[in-house]
Amino acid sequence: LENVSKTFNTENNKKLNAVNDVSLKIETGSIYGIIGFSGAGKSTLVRCINLLERPTSGHVYIDDVEMTSLSNSQLREKRKKIGMIFQQFNLFASRTVFKNVAYPLRYRGLSKKEIEKKVMALLELVDIKEKAFAYPSQLSGGQKQRVAIARALATKPAIVLADEPTGNLDSKTSDEVMALLKTSAMKYEQTLIVITHNEDIAQMGNRKLVITDGKVVEQ
Repeated sequence: LENVSKTFNTENNKKLNAVNDVSLKIETGSIYGIIGFSGAGKSTLVRCINLLERPTSGHVYIDDVEMTSLSNSQLREKRKKIGMIFQQFNLFASRTVFKNVAYPLRYRGLSKKEIEKKVMALLELVDIKEKAFAYPSQLSGGQKQRVAIARALATKPAIVLADEPTGNLDSKTSDEVMALLKTSAMKYEQTLIVITHNEDIAQMGNRKLVITDGKVVEQ
């Protein structure tokens, strides 16, 4: 990230600087914790990486490719290698666990048998294989997050962005989910970026960034 800023217009026509002139280099294969209080700008910062939020100014590079200069079709292609995990899980309520994880594999030229093999392997990795044909409403919060992780890993992303992935979980389940994320990142040689307000979770990474009022205050 090179001098990235993101400004929003509020309802009373004022400017809100959610991210303020942030420059940051994240090494391939690192596990990176971004910590800050609610409203600090950390989620907006991470959403600027895959351009779910387009920066107001500055540049974003992934593997020397300037993301901010890509066309919509080029950006969609680049995003296939970026997985994202949300605090609210964002699962399809009307689809089974199996179909939720299989969803990103559409239009990938895989046979039905190949998709089944891949999905079941992912569900085994996150230790929820026995719930393959259950629906999200039948799962606990920790189980839902395991499904969300499996779905994020389905396309073999090089980068995984986890936005408060343990925010709705108790401390024991949080530890399990973070251990799972760390294990998968090491197994698949992924770059893992975790947004959190929890100091303990941030310490699980090999690098840490502290953000306050949209600015980097410690690295």
